[in-house]
Parts: sequence; C-alpha cells; structure tokens
Amino acid sequence: MEGYSGLVVEGTYGGQPAIIKLYGPDDEGLDVCQQEVAAYGALAAVQGRLVPRMLGSGHARAGVWFVALEAVPGVPLSRLNPVPAAAAAAAVAALRELHSAVPGFVHGDIRLPNILFVEGGRDAGGSDGWLGGAPKAGSHCVIVDLGMARLGAAEEDVQAEQGLLERLLGV
Repeated sequence: MEGYSGLVVEGTYGGQPAIIKLYGPDDEGLDVCQQEVAAYGALAAVQGRLVPRMLGSGHARAGVWFVALEAVPGVPLSRLNPVPAAAAAAAVAALRELHSAVPGFVHGDIRLPNILFVEGGRDAGGSDGWLGGAPKAGSHCVIVDLGMARLGAAEEDVQAEQGLLERLLGV
C-alpha cells in the first residue's frame, strides 16, 4: 500500500507479524522516518496501548529506511459507517490520553483510517462481533501512522487536533 511518503507492507520482524513502513531513497523519506522514530521514542510509555509497539527501525539498503511496527488487530474507523458511539468515544479518549502522555505531541494526520478500533475479548456468548450490540469490555482505539507527528507543538495545535477528531466523528 502506498503511504504519504513511502510504502507500507505486511511482513514479519524478528519473527513477529509486523507492519513495515519503507521510506526513501530520498532525503524527504529519511526525514519522515526519523520523525516517526522520534515520535515513537517519545511515546514509549504508551506503545502497545495507544499506539502500536515499534519493533525496530533502521537502514535497509540503497537509501531505503524502515520502521517496523507491531501489527494491531483492529478495524479502521473509516470502515465503520456510521462509527458507533462507543467507538467514537474510545477514539476521542485515546487521542486525549495520547496528548496528555507527551505534552506538545500532535499526530499531524488525524483521519478515520488512522484510528483502529480494537475489540476486547470474547463476550460470554462467544460472539466475535460487536457491531450488532455494545462493544465488549477492553475495547479501545489505537492511533497509527505517526509519520507526520510533531513534538513541541503549541497547546492551540493540540486542541485543534482534538477538535478535528470530534468533528470527524460528529461528537
């Protein structure tokens, strides 16, 4: 799949299922890769919960750089039409918590495809799907694609990003 400034593929990294983002071989690709690695570094405390866990990063070859991320078993909010109220609330809460985790952090590309709804474990009836009812306990949202993230943003930028998500979700 073609991303904003690189190629995104499914694969494995260290034997674990991964999403691998390939950048370059130009300077812009390297800059975006470094920006994404810096964002994941700043968000180390919330990796695996609010953002995917970064499995590794580095130089592949021929000027191509990579970031390997844990594959998250979620559904992009863009595929849920309409977005259920509980999923929308989980998305807003996840972004607020992400902003609180690192003051001045801005995702920079808040869109429904960049927010995954991850369902909790099976309910008592053994059902795997929640779309016909309420989400199960433990359901939450994970925010992906930090390639345009910024650190040290002004508070008004943080608030604007929160407002953008609320408008996208109709909250």
